[in-house]
Amino acid sequence: MARRRARLAGLPDDGSGIREWLERHEDEDRWQCHLCFGSFQPGDEIQWDHLDPIAGGEAGTAVENVRAAHGACNISRRNTPLDVWYARVGTPEEAAA
Repeated sequence: MARRRARLAGLPDDGSGIREWLERHEDEDRWQCHLCFGSFQPGDEIQWDHLDPIAGGEAGTAVENVRAAHGACNISRRNTPLDVWYARVGTPEEAAA
C-alpha cells in the first residue's frame, strides 16, 4: 500500500524489500520498535515505518527511510513527523534510562 502511494506521488523507491533491510541491520543487537522502543515478541505484527512519511514526505520507500515498528505503533503514528512523535512518547535516550 505504501509503495503504491509513494509511486503515485512520484516519490523514490529503491526497490528494496525486507531482505535488503535485514542485511543492512543484521548486526544490530537490539530488535525493537523504533517508535515505542519495546522488544519484538513472537507473534507481533511488525511493519515498516517510513521515517519521512509517504504523505507529505520526499524520501519514499528506500532502505534508509524505513525502520521496524509494531503494527499498532505504526498505525498510531500515521504521518506524524518523527520529532513530534518522540515529543509525545519520549525519545530513545529516555527509554534507555
